[in-house]
Amino acid sequence: MVYGFKELVTDSRTGLNPRRNFVLGNGDNYYITIKDIYNGKINFSDKTDKVDDAAIQIIKRRSRIKIGDVLFVSIGRIGETAIVAEKDDSWDVNESVFVFSLNMDIIIPEYFCILFQSDAVRQYLIGNSSGSTFKSIKMNQLEKMTFDLPPIEQQRQIAMVLSAIKGLIASRKDQLLALDTLIKARFVELFGEPEANTKNWPVVNMADLCIVGSSKRIYQSEQSMDGVPFWRISDLTNLINTGMATAELFISEERYMMLQAQEQVPVEGDILVTSRGTLGQCYIVRADDKFYFQDGMISWLSEYADGITPLYIAYLFSMPGFRKQIDSMQAGSTVAYLSIAMIRKLKVMLPDMETQNQFSTFVAQVDKSKAVVQAAHVIARNLHSRRQRNVEF
Repeated sequence: MVYGFKELVTDSRTGLNPRRNFVLGNGDNYYITIKDIYNGKINFSDKTDKVDDAAIQIIKRRSRIKIGDVLFVSIGRIGETAIVAEKDDSWDVNESVFVFSLNMDIIIPEYFCILFQSDAVRQYLIGNSSGSTFKSIKMNQLEKMTFDLPPIEQQRQIAMVLSAIKGLIASRKDQLLALDTLIKARFVELFGEPEANTKNWPVVNMADLCIVGSSKRIYQSEQSMDGVPFWRISDLTNLINTGMATAELFISEERYMMLQAQEQVPVEGDILVTSRGTLGQCYIVRADDKFYFQDGMISWLSEYADGITPLYIAYLFSMPGFRKQIDSMQAGSTVAYLSIAMIRKLKVMLPDMETQNQFSTFVAQVDKSKAVVQAAHVIARNLHSRRQRNVEF
């Protein structure tokens, strides 16, 4: 049956911005903004703004949040939602967060949130948002929406299935994290802690072990919608974190072959390193990979000296003691960036090849388990995405 937005939402409010009303930074209460609502949750952290008790009392007269309400992000990541599971006076929201009370006779909060992740609804939100720097959606645009809803019982079944799949995804993530933790523990057991160099290995600069560079500049006019995948840093990060190779941009086969002839294409065993955002994430190039990548955002390690393995270098980047070097290079920087010059200066302890080979054998064994878990994780994610996107609008 088709319902209008106003039939689904019996009452809509917002929080309150400081202006002359109150001051941020005073007090111990959480002041939830759009940055704190993601992955279907209200995320309280040390990065969440704080306000005092008096501010909370002022805000709640306007927001009137209660259990079962849905919080809705109206700016930036428009359409992100979170269900209020509990509410006390220790938190409230700002003006960019809409608060919806629902007609529970025709829609449950879980299904309302699912609706706003569907392809059709997201396209509507994008098409009807406004603003140059940050896109936003106005309440009057939301009120024009209509929804074809299944009966309440069917909504519950759909929500239950999607929740079960999300639980499976979380479980697979935990399994992958546990396997990575196992590898890091073996790293410390074999090589010692990198920061203290507890096993007194020789120490050299990264520049002594490999060539550190990046790709040739690929201009926008050279990019296309098909051909050889052109990895941006978001594509590389997604590949490292999920095992899924995705790309929205490409370069022509001819341009790729030209770069290959100039030996400007990574080969098996080379390492790509993220140099913006989350710094120092590594991907070891495989024999069957065919891609090119974004210069400046991604660094490229190649042509290793004798006595070093790519696997050792890649896992060294993930160790907390080694990452402190990278963090120390960011002092005074407003944007996290790992330049080629910085990578060349990194101090690397150099274990003997026998110990490195022991580590490689161990990682190969663990990787077999990771491949199985990762495949299951991808299947669960795709299933969740398909079911959620295809909800009718």
